[in-house]
Amino acid sequence: MLASAMDLKWKSESKKQFNLKLLLLMILLTSYYLGRSQTVIANQGFEGLPTDNWGYIPPTQNATTPQVLVGAANYGAGYSSSGSRSMRIGGGSTNCGNLTSPNCINGQTSGGNCNDNPNGRILQFQPVEISCYNNVRVSVAYRTNTFCSGGPGFDSGDQIFFEVSENGGPFSTAATINGFDDCIWNYATTNVNCTGPAIQNPFVYNVPPGRNTLAFRIRINVNRSDEVLYIDDVKITGSFSGDFNYPPIACSAELLVAPAIDINLVSGGTFSASPLGLSLNVSSGNINPSTSTPGNYTVNYIKFTEICASSTVTVGNVISTTPIYHD
Repeated sequence: MLASAMDLKWKSESKKQFNLKLLLLMILLTSYYLGRSQTVIANQGFEGLPTDNWGYIPPTQNATTPQVLVGAANYGAGYSSSGSRSMRIGGGSTNCGNLTSPNCINGQTSGGNCNDNPNGRILQFQPVEISCYNNVRVSVAYRTNTFCSGGPGFDSGDQIFFEVSENGGPFSTAATINGFDDCIWNYATTNVNCTGPAIQNPFVYNVPPGRNTLAFRIRINVNRSDEVLYIDDVKITGSFSGDFNYPPIACSAELLVAPAIDINLVSGGTFSASPLGLSLNVSSGNINPSTSTPGNYTVNYIKFTEICASSTVTVGNVISTTPIYHD
C-alpha cells in the first residue's frame, strides 16, 4: 500500500510538472508569434518623418483655397491620433459660412448646404509588396469634424468607403460607414455606428493569404464642404516570413539534401541559387550534390519580386559510396 501511494504521488507530481512545462511552452510560443506580428511594413502618420514611408496621393485641392497640403498641420487640437498632424479629406470654398473660427473648415462656425469648389474626396495609398509576410493587416485611425456647430457630421446619404486593391486588381470596398442624423465621432470612439453595422476605429482590414501587393484608399461621398474626414496612423503590419537552412552536406553521390524549412515560410515561392553550378530543385529546395559543382552558394527563396529568405551552403568534392566488388 505504501509503495502504491508513493507511486500515485510521484505520478501526480510528474503530471503537474508536465502541465507546467506545457504552459510555459505555450506562453513562449504565443510570445514568439505575437512578436513576429509586430513588423511594420509601411506607415504614414503625416508627420514628415523617415518612418512615414507609405507613399500616397493626397486629395485634390481647390486652387484658390487649398485646405490640406501634404504634411499640413491640423485644424485645432485633437485632430491627430498621434503626433501633431493628420490628413483631411474634403473641404471647399471660403464662401461656405463665415470666417471667424480657426478651428472650423475654412473658419466656419456653422454649417449650411454649401458645396462651393469642393476639394477632392479620395486619399489613395500606393501599392506595397507584401508577398514575404504572413498575417498582413491594414489599419487606419479616423474621425469627423466636431468643432463646428450646425451640421458638420455625416447625414443620410453621406458615406465613407474603405477600399483595397489586391495584386494590382480594381479597388473593392472592405467596409462602408453610412451616415445618419449628423453622425460625428473622434479618435477615442472605438466603434463607429451611425446607422449600422458598427465599424471599428481604428479600422482594420485583414488581408487574405496569398496576396503579393496591396493598395488602399479612403473615399467619402458627401454633399457639403464642412462634412470632412480626418485620417491618421495608416499602416500595414504583418509577420515576416520564416527562414530555411541546410544541414552539412555529406560526401555522398546518392543522397538529396533537403532544407530545414521554418513553418512560417510563406508558400508559393521558388528557390534559386548563385553562382551557377548548384543542382537545385526550384520547387522543393532539394540539392543534388552529385551533379553540383563544388563551391560556396547562396540559396534564395523568392516570391513575386522579393527575396523572403536566404541560406548559404557549401558543396565539397563528392565521394561515391557505391560498393566495389572484387572477384
